[in-house]
Amino acid sequence: MDWTGQLLDFAAAPGRYSTARGEPAALFARTREILLLACGRPVTGLPVPEGAGRAPLERAARSFVARAMLREGADHYTLLGVRPGFEPDALREHYRLLMRLTHPDFAVIGDGWPPDAATRINMANDVLSSSVRRAEYDRLQQALATSARSPVAAARKPASAVAPRPRGRAPRPRRDGLRGLRRIPGIGWLGTSVGVLAMASLAVLLTGTIAWWT
Repeated sequence: MDWTGQLLDFAAAPGRYSTARGEPAALFARTREILLLACGRPVTGLPVPEGAGRAPLERAARSFVARAMLREGADHYTLLGVRPGFEPDALREHYRLLMRLTHPDFAVIGDGWPPDAATRINMANDVLSSSVRRAEYDRLQQALATSARSPVAAARKPASAVAPRPRGRAPRPRRDGLRGLRRIPGIGWLGTSVGVLAMASLAVLLTGTIAWWT
């Protein structure tokens, strides 16, 4: 399938492709031709699928620009259809074609461009057209990509994996039989009762001894 056939397929079923991963790759490699086609400009050696015609291709090209290049979250390179190491002339041409497409004075009614498209295009062009700002932007993108691949971030447990804290008060010691007499762990009621009887016998013995001396 030629890239123009894939362009028509993308316009018919965009959800079939992950644009965040650069799919379809054949179209992201043809951004200049797609921008020219979207603006109605001539494209050298344009393969027209049988029974398609030029008009459907132009509509499909505008759909790709809106859904893939201008998608929410797209980086500056994707937005302007260039790759790192681009030629300055390519950046200028892509910028002018995009502004031609999305500017309110030239945009075709019903194309559904994002409302902030012109603002984002200008911002991306300001960054990429400056070698200093572009280098800072590249460092930031690399830092974000490294952070996303960090094993520490991958090892973090979700909140649902944390065991919930027990609710309510701790249970009180059980009382069995004698009121006010607590069960001693490890001894049991038998040992406790023997202790109580021994103390009572000692009290009786002391009472008799005191009475004898008096």
